[in-house]
Amino acid sequence: MILKHRYILYTQKRIALLLIGLVISFVGNLPLGFINITVIQIAIQWGALDAFIFSLGATCTEIFLVYCSLLFINKILQLKWIIKLLDIIGILFLFILSAYAFYAIHEGNAHALSTAKKPSMPLFLWGILISAINPMAIPFWFGWSSILFSKKILKPTHKNYQIYVTGIGIGSLLSLGLFIVSGKWIYKLLSNHLFILNAIIGSCFLIIACLQAYKFLFKTHWTEKDL
Repeated sequence: MILKHRYILYTQKRIALLLIGLVISFVGNLPLGFINITVIQIAIQWGALDAFIFSLGATCTEIFLVYCSLLFINKILQLKWIIKLLDIIGILFLFILSAYAFYAIHEGNAHALSTAKKPSMPLFLWGILISAINPMAIPFWFGWSSILFSKKILKPTHKNYQIYVTGIGIGSLLSLGLFIVSGKWIYKLLSNHLFILNAIIGSCFLIIACLQAYKFLFKTHWTEKDL
């Protein structure tokens, strides 16, 4: 009876960890970002299947990066300057994307964010590449993983890591799948006024970048221990 109770408790903890990874990943992918905007573009131009293949590649990279970060997070988090450097890169990245969106409006190119030449490489590999150079994912998952470690929700075992990243993968695919479906609807709704979509995307990037910059400049303090 005791063994059965322990097994049920063990299973519940594993399911909870899976759901935590799923929910964090799903919600974290909802704000407009580099990956989900690219997914919308692909869904609009080349169809849902191509967008799903791209999403699968991007998700595989995310899972790999999160798993690797979990293996080294305790050592890496001791070097706080690395996290701050990643924050700076992410902020600059958002400002660049925002500037590009507003530049598209200024140039009168309504298709600047909704048309692009199909890459020569397979979309799965393209998803892997685009996700790998996206600087926002690493600080995001470092933050969440460190919180889960500190709360002892995520314990340092390979089995827990595997369950956690599985939930992350499922959450990412569900979230990107939502953008695949809604992307076509957004395109149809704004087909004659795509500059509105560019303005919305540019504004979202700008707001997020400003908030991140404010947080970094006024709520982050450098100390000698960071160096």
